[in-house]
Amino acid sequence: ALAGLIAAFAGMSAAADTWTAQHNGGNSKAAVSTRSLDRGAPATSVPSQTALATATVTNCGDHGPGSLRAAADSHPAIIDMTGLACSTITLTTGQIAVAGDITFNGPNSHPLTIDANHNSRILIHYGPGGTLTLDHVQLTNGSVNGSAGGCVLSVGDAAVLQHASIANCLANAFAVYGAAIYAHDLTLDDSVISGSIENGTQVRGGGAW
Repeated sequence: ALAGLIAAFAGMSAAADTWTAQHNGGNSKAAVSTRSLDRGAPATSVPSQTALATATVTNCGDHGPGSLRAAADSHPAIIDMTGLACSTITLTTGQIAVAGDITFNGPNSHPLTIDANHNSRILIHYGPGGTLTLDHVQLTNGSVNGSAGGCVLSVGDAAVLQHASIANCLANAFAVYGAAIYAHDLTLDDSVISGSIENGTQVRGGGAW
């Protein structure tokens, strides 16, 4: 059954697609699916970094002290957004770059959306190595031209979505791989990828690749 899910996921068309993990075992109600892909990621460089344990986001601005961007720039292992009362962080100055093992923790009490307003991609996760984890976070309205991953481009080891969603992403290029997210290895746990579109001559993975 899992092989069928993986095949269906990898074969999504370039049109807007929705893919939700729907595997329930025993008494567990958590939806879980896993796929592993090695697609030969685009060449990238790793930002120099001095890691902190946790960086806390204290406001919903695009930049400046206490913002998500400032937290990411401090290169932590965990970005803590659990204390935010707002519902949306709107990016106005481009994508957010991270590297290595990093977890974005959103609040459990209410949905938190990171919205690029179709002005840029939302996240780029540099390699080599490292796992990007999105927990209780919603990403929407990312857009990129000439590259893969309209909302997220991960060229580390893996990306993990836990109680998360990626939606309404757009990728435009001659060859496009993953309208919403490009990752070497992708795990979805009670998460959804939906409503994303890729435009190009050679397109693969309307949701993810």
